[in-house]
Amino acid sequence: GGDNFRRMANRTSLAYGLHQAARREESLVVFREAETMQEALQPESPLLYSLQGFQNCDLLLDVAVSPPSSGSNSRGGVPDTFALSPADFLERCGEVRNRAELTLPIAKLNRWLLDIGLDRLTLGRTHVLEAETRMTHEGRNLQDEAATLNEAQKHLNDCVDLLRQAGQQDHLSRGLLARAALFRVRERFDDTVRDLVEAESNAERGGMLRHQIDAALERCRLALAQDRLGNAREALALTKELVTKTEAPYVPHVPAWEAWDPPSYVGVFEAGETVGYHRHDREIAALEERLARG
Repeated sequence: GGDNFRRMANRTSLAYGLHQAARREESLVVFREAETMQEALQPESPLLYSLQGFQNCDLLLDVAVSPPSSGSNSRGGVPDTFALSPADFLERCGEVRNRAELTLPIAKLNRWLLDIGLDRLTLGRTHVLEAETRMTHEGRNLQDEAATLNEAQKHLNDCVDLLRQAGQQDHLSRGLLARAALFRVRERFDDTVRDLVEAESNAERGGMLRHQIDAALERCRLALAQDRLGNAREALALTKELVTKTEAPYVPHVPAWEAWDPPSYVGVFEAGETVGYHRHDREIAALEERLARG
């Protein structure tokens, strides 16, 4: 249709959907294509920003490590399944944080509360992941650990406050779950439960099945951090049950015009293939493995 902004935005929506369906490599391809379009549209702002930028950063962290690393200093983590080495993952956290720091001024200039909150969410998550990685692979340095987690908490507190002001309940659940994970790492379990309860309430009231799944996974991690294996198994069973509720046979869209020549990533799924919210499959498998060991 000639609307280049809409073409770019629609690609990020597709890329985000592919990510949630655990097709990360295809999602990366589409996000890169969208960012090339963004650079052509606004050379002064070449990075994806706003919701599209947040979704891209979410993927960049996910392809680097899933799930978070574990070890003797774990706070409910699971067996190490780094897609990058710990050193490279720390570098990736820095790259993603740099993206959010570059796009945050755009959101502030325009007073976009949602976008400011999402950039704060990305910043907070990178600090939490950094702290977990260093605790696991570099040993404990309590002073550095506290400084990193304090920075994370500052961003995530701001994130939750901003998302409340923006009135975006779906995104508020994201912020609450990220802060719950931070509190778990800090062993502030009462605070973890408080944020989890609110996130779960939002998700159930709004029928947001993906956030219910994310919350059930965090319940499992929390129970592991507290050495409550029975509770962890119950939470993981609920997670798997909820995932099945997102599944359905794929029905391809057939355009009404003959000239359309779709790119390869449009045909990722076969007609009738079961698709659903599978971005956490690797983590679920790793949690099952850990719980099987007792």
